[in-house]
Amino acid sequence: MKALPLILVAGFLTACGADGDPTYPREPVSPRTTVETNVGVGDSGVSGGTSVRTTTGPFTFGVGIGL
Repeated sequence: MKALPLILVAGFLTACGADGDPTYPREPVSPRTTVETNVGVGDSGVSGGTSVRTTTGPFTFGVGIGL
């Protein structure tokens, strides 16, 4: 009966992968920044806009303004 907790702990550690080689995180991804500027001329006059977008891995953050 005393061996049962040891068997359960050993089984849990084996199931969660604690017996394998350690896995290291991937190389960090450096952020990529993009700046875009648009100028347009139409029937109602001149319009323009600027946007800045930063991408890191699967995440993207952007801010823009139109004039």
